[in-house]
Amino acid sequence: DRLEYGVKPEVETYLLDEKDYVQFRVGIKPWALMNLWQGASLYARYDVPFYSNIESSVAPPPDAVRSDIANYLDRSYSFEKLMVDQAVRLGERTFARLSAGYLEKMYAGAGGEILTYVGDGRLALGLEADYGLKREPGAQFDLTGQENYTVFGNVYYSYPELGLSANAKFGRFL
Repeated sequence: DRLEYGVKPEVETYLLDEKDYVQFRVGIKPWALMNLWQGASLYARYDVPFYSNIESSVAPPPDAVRSDIANYLDRSYSFEKLMVDQAVRLGERTFARLSAGYLEKMYAGAGGEILTYVGDGRLALGLEADYGLKREPGAQFDLTGQENYTVFGNVYYSYPELGLSANAKFGRFL
């Protein structure tokens, strides 16, 4: 199929503040995935909150990386993701992925991963890097100008008998 779509109901809970121990947000997230060509896709997910009581009484620092999450969880509608992915096969057991766009609720940018399978194919090792620009809270496409980056070494292990997989990341988080 060239186009898939759906609506994901969402109930998010957070423990952000000493004043209100449990805060929550309820809404829906309509999404669409379009396969553009071999290995390429366009993904969009829109955030439509119906209710949110999420707030923090602690002011985050001006250059907050994640500690200002409460500012992004109000009742503002916005694209949570709007991105293009391209995956390519580099060798028999080695793959690469490039992504660009609005990668999540708080950051836009570009990133990628090189991944190779070792042994019997249950174990995979990857090197991942992302460059992000902080998004403006409550806005559709505005950016703050704050720049951050991540670099990870990834380890994946698959348990096909149980239909499970595990992932560990090591490195520099935003």
